[in-house]
Amino acid sequence: MNDPWTIATVIAAIALVVNLVQRIFGAGSNLPIALAAVEARLTIAIDGARKEIEERQDVHVHDTGETIAALKEHVRQVEFHLRDNYVRKDDFSEMLRINFLNITSRLDRIEKTLDTK
Repeated sequence: MNDPWTIATVIAAIALVVNLVQRIFGAGSNLPIALAAVEARLTIAIDGARKEIEERQDVHVHDTGETIAALKEHVRQVEFHLRDNYVRKDDFSEMLRINFLNITSRLDRIEKTLDTK
């Protein structure tokens, strides 16, 4: 047992056993601290992601609102254009009826005039 390799092997084996015992049982005492640190980092990361998502959502809501308002204004402008430049169907029918009556009465007058001459 005086061999230097045997002594080194025994010391290495003892160190290995001590290291394993410390890793197995020693980590248990540090586990709550490590878990608390992980939880804190995770909470910070979740809060940051939540704020970023809320900011993006606010931007999208704002942009969507502006788009809808612009579309409403465009539809309003189209309605004004149609109102100002085109005749409604009912108005057109009434206008035709009045013009037809005017033409008919004029023809009647022309016929009377021709008959009297």
